[in-house]
Amino acid sequence: MFKKRKRALGILLIILGILLLVGVVYLGLHYWHLYRPFELYPESDPLLAFKPKAINGAIALLSLAGQDDAPVFEQAVDKGELETAYVTLAFSTSMADKERLGHWLLLARAYAQAHGKKKAILCYGQVYKLAILSPFLSDFERADALLMAAKGLQEIGERERALFVYKQAGLLITRSPYLKKAQRVILADRLKEGYRSLKAQSHLEELEEALASLPETASAPEPLLTEFITLPEENYTNPERLEKALTLSKALEAKPKEIPEAPVKELAEILKEEDKARMQFYDEKLASEERLSYRAGWLWARINWLTLKYRIAVRGFGVSLVPEWEERTDEIRSQLSQAYEALYSLYTEEAVALPQQHQIDRAWVEIYRDEACKALLGLYANAPLDKLAAGLEKAMDTARASGKGYALRIGTLEEGSYIFIFQPFEPKESGT
Repeated sequence: MFKKRKRALGILLIILGILLLVGVVYLGLHYWHLYRPFELYPESDPLLAFKPKAINGAIALLSLAGQDDAPVFEQAVDKGELETAYVTLAFSTSMADKERLGHWLLLARAYAQAHGKKKAILCYGQVYKLAILSPFLSDFERADALLMAAKGLQEIGERERALFVYKQAGLLITRSPYLKKAQRVILADRLKEGYRSLKAQSHLEELEEALASLPETASAPEPLLTEFITLPEENYTNPERLEKALTLSKALEAKPKEIPEAPVKELAEILKEEDKARMQFYDEKLASEERLSYRAGWLWARINWLTLKYRIAVRGFGVSLVPEWEERTDEIRSQLSQAYEALYSLYTEEAVALPQQHQIDRAWVEIYRDEACKALLGLYANAPLDKLAAGLEKAMDTARASGKGYALRIGTLEEGSYIFIFQPFEPKESGT
């Protein structure tokens, strides 16, 4: 009898222990959900967020064969080769930010339709970064892209993320003076529809209140950075490389599972020779050119080449092309970072040489925005993001104080966060 009671007591204690453990785990998960750091998009490196084996080499190699990235990207999407489309877009240095923005939206929707939710969120994250930070977009393009990204996130069940992005769009819609009346009405109606579909009544009420007090319409200034760089007119692409890359592309199209050894080796030797010639050539041009905008152009040419070289090194064409580069990925990316650093250093020299103080103030803002944007997109690795975030806030404060500034500053969600956000100034004035 005593043994039975002892056994029953032991079982009871085990059950109580299990219940206690379940309770502790539940409370832990509950509080983690309440107080966890907000993650708008994955913090993975966008240039490494792909699977080389999933890349269609026949399509990807068309970029190496001299075709523009945009049609290569579109061909990949049309054929359902989403990883190929992703890597083409992620590494592209030839697309303007407006074009890049539209392609990230297109790719995000394609991943969502293919049940690739995580990749869709990553792509919507790229849209968000561009919409907030790019100095080359109009406020209408920013707000339009944010609304589309928010709706896309909503459609894949990401309510919290969707609300966050909707709110950022709302700040632009209600505070930017650079929206025409008709544009503002259209954007506001779309935002209201989004809030209603999410049953976000408090957000809807805040929007209605903000729409009752709008800034006066003004003309948006043209970006200054477009004048800071003069691209080389000559085409220095090696025609032999284009021919060999196209030959390899056609071979892979005919027999996708067979990688022909001879064409790969021939292309590898050509690439190594081209790399040596280009780096020597860029060094000579940068040493002899005194005009700042032309120096910036040669640095951009170097960045384009090093980005292509890094893509080859991480098998971003789906094929191992130059094994020696694959062993030096960190070194190549470091060279790429140094080239970006030199480019932005030149931009600052050009900024301080502008004739009027308000132009200098605005140029500083554009430089910080572009630098942070390139960093978050993955193109500029190891950028000093803490320094850029602090510098951007300070530059926007300075520009606003001069009377030629901004209605919204760009800050970060919280200390140590690299989620950049619009933050309102009070009272409302000037532009974004």
